Amino acid sequence: MDKSDVILAVLLAHAPQRAILEFQEGISLKEANHRFGHLSNEEKSACLYDAADEGKGEDVCGLLMVGALVNQANSKGRTPLHCAAQKGHAHVVTQLLQAWALVDQVASMGTPLHIAAHKGHAQVVSQLLQAGVLVNQAGSNGITPLHVAAQKGHAQVVIQLLQAGALVDQATMKGFTPLHVAAQEGHAQVVTQLLQ
Repeated sequence: MDKSDVILAVLLAHAPQRAILEFQEGISLKEANHRFGHLSNEEKSACLYDAADEGKGEDVCGLLMVGALVNQANSKGRTPLHCAAQKGHAHVVTQLLQAWALVDQVASMGTPLHIAAHKGHAQVVSQLLQAGVLVNQAGSNGITPLHVAAQKGHAQVVIQLLQAGALVDQATMKGFTPLHVAAQEGHAQVVTQLLQ
């Protein structure tokens, strides 16, 4: 790391969020206001949700710059972070996390970590773990992200969750552990990982 890298890191650490977004995505506040400034708060939130779902990083950036609410949930409790996690849009997940998206917000399908684990999006799982997500947070019926990854046979995600401290013996409300669901689905590699 040379001197310019250190200076950039210090500047980014102390810069306003709008400046960071502008620097990273290349969209100016002026352009963001032109494209999105006329929208109501409700419309901004709906557009942010759609942009996150579609992986449109520049739109996400612009909407955040003009005040779209990063943690606004839809009728199912899903936030833009849930959408980006489900689709595996790692660059959008980064933007939302930098805008202080809540990593542990529970929707009908669980937290963003549940959703990323379900889809096998290892990079998004890594980002959420680095952001301090609660790795053992149970969703409906006591299901954890490790249960979901084990059931789907996502071996890389199982490893990531175990390394982050996921509890291998945490049971659902019906008494099933991640080992039970992996064995039931015939995921031998995951079973081996869970037994180590």
